[in-house]
Amino acid sequence: MNVFIPSSENADRARLLFNKVLEASPVATDATLILVTHALPDNEIFTRFLASRFRHLILVPKPGSIDDASLRAMSGYSTIATVNKHALRRPGGMVQISQLLRPDGPIVIADMGGYFAEGVDGLASLVDGRVAGVVEDTANGQVRYEGKPVSFPLISIARSPIKAPEDIIVGRIIAFAVRAALKEVGLSLRELDVLVVGFGRIGRSVASDLARSGAEVAVFDIDPLKRAKARACGFATPRKVEALKQAHCIVSATGKKGISAEDLPQLRDGCLLASATSPDDEFGFEQLDGTWQVVRRSATCVSARDELGREIRLVNGGKAANFLYGGAVGPTIFLVHAAILHAISRLLSGRVAVGLQELATAEQQTLSGMWSEVFEHCSGSPLVDGGE
Repeated sequence: MNVFIPSSENADRARLLFNKVLEASPVATDATLILVTHALPDNEIFTRFLASRFRHLILVPKPGSIDDASLRAMSGYSTIATVNKHALRRPGGMVQISQLLRPDGPIVIADMGGYFAEGVDGLASLVDGRVAGVVEDTANGQVRYEGKPVSFPLISIARSPIKAPEDIIVGRIIAFAVRAALKEVGLSLRELDVLVVGFGRIGRSVASDLARSGAEVAVFDIDPLKRAKARACGFATPRKVEALKQAHCIVSATGKKGISAEDLPQLRDGCLLASATSPDDEFGFEQLDGTWQVVRRSATCVSARDELGREIRLVNGGKAANFLYGGAVGPTIFLVHAAILHAISRLLSGRVAVGLQELATAEQQTLSGMWSEVFEHCSGSPLVDGGE
């Protein structure tokens, strides 16, 4: 597996890209940025840049994707908020965040996963209305914001075309993790039935990659339009209960609890389960609760057995499978960072209306053009081996 490791050349290219973005749309230097992020090496370049441009940077690390060395480095130039998304859904979590803030200047939240969806208004009331708005990076996070009245400017890039390259690579990395977990127990995809639950961009990428590796791939999605698209791509679309019983391996890529507690009795003994996002977003059951006992841990999986002796194997312990090997997606991540930076700049301009919106097509094309100028001929793409 060839994964992207940030080099000094790529760091220089990324900073050049970010400077281009800010030349086109400068930011207020007195602003505070609250950033929910993966504490991983390929995010250090972006977070260091942000720390150099904002008066105060507060990082909220996502617990399922923390590299200890990266977190230590980030703590040297930012304030680390030791609070999880469950705490942020309660008033006390917003109080904790407010105590880290400076007493003046605008505040922008760059969210990832809807951590602040239930608390933005409460935070704004604690800081005299200084919250200029929110940027959301993920589809499941956007769903959380859509589930409540939005009384502040909110820019989501989650479903924008500018995110598609990252989603495709994430799908390929998830497929690699699945192959590694199967190989660990001597299984080949050519012998197995695979079910992909959710046929969004990541689900499509996973299904296509595993099919190229020889698996018999079926797709289930609650959206009939996506099922029709899956059939047009050559995938079977059986009823969910039938597909669950047949599958040796299931990849859930919905962000909306694609596998529930009611689904577990339908699974084959020894079924391999992989998630495309956080387990509490993807699995609608208390992971490894009293019904399931952990019986084995390996380099790729946690295996659990129920009271009837049936076993399931959870890739990366049920956490997002793409983080089994670090989760790096190569220079493509800098295109997403550029979009986040541009959205932050727009919010700080004070010219964004209240409510949910996306970047305009022209804005995305401009940002993609900047990225292409800097990275298109760079050799640092994460080419994930598609073989066994």
